[in-house]
Amino acid sequence: MIKKVPVSRKNRSYSWEWSKLNQRLVKNATYGPVTSNFSMKPKIISKLIEQYLVKQAFKLQIHRHGMRWSLEGFRGILNSDYFWACFVTSAVNNFSYRLRGFIILNIIGKESEILSISVNSKERKKGTGNYLIKRAINFSISQNVTSVFLEVSKTNRPAIRFYCRHRFVNVGLRKNYYRFSSTNKKDAVIMCLHLQQKRAEI
Repeated sequence: MIKKVPVSRKNRSYSWEWSKLNQRLVKNATYGPVTSNFSMKPKIISKLIEQYLVKQAFKLQIHRHGMRWSLEGFRGILNSDYFWACFVTSAVNNFSYRLRGFIILNIIGKESEILSISVNSKERKKGTGNYLIKRAINFSISQNVTSVFLEVSKTNRPAIRFYCRHRFVNVGLRKNYYRFSSTNKKDAVIMCLHLQQKRAEI
């Protein structure tokens, strides 16, 4: 199930939240306020738009992070039972959308993990990343999650600073976690946000 939520009337931006968890656990729920003055009226969208968003997200992931999953693997993650994803788009016209960024969250028991977050380079420093991570935090809270985890390259200092601003803390290190080639390996910093039962402001 995908639901479409208006984010900004000015630039016709939308947030698409997609998860089987929505159907099973929190059907018809909304996850906190958005930066707009009109009501959240989610609706199920067509399979065509769903496939279009997935392809754009896959291409953005490759562009921003290098090849991590195959397209089929990417789709497989999105079709698993314990994930949640949010896509932020801007309307190009009445029939097509440009992806600004996306986030994918996996939830097992009382823990969630941010599997991937990526923002289009043209949309950086415009609030898209903040919006995505706060949505993920709010959804985690709605599922009674107590800790949110993620991994980030040790050399990606801007991303680490970004997560620190959202109160994630360093809890460990994975040696040679990112393997771009046999000689190009990078350590991953494990970060965690310990949740208090209140929503992030969006």
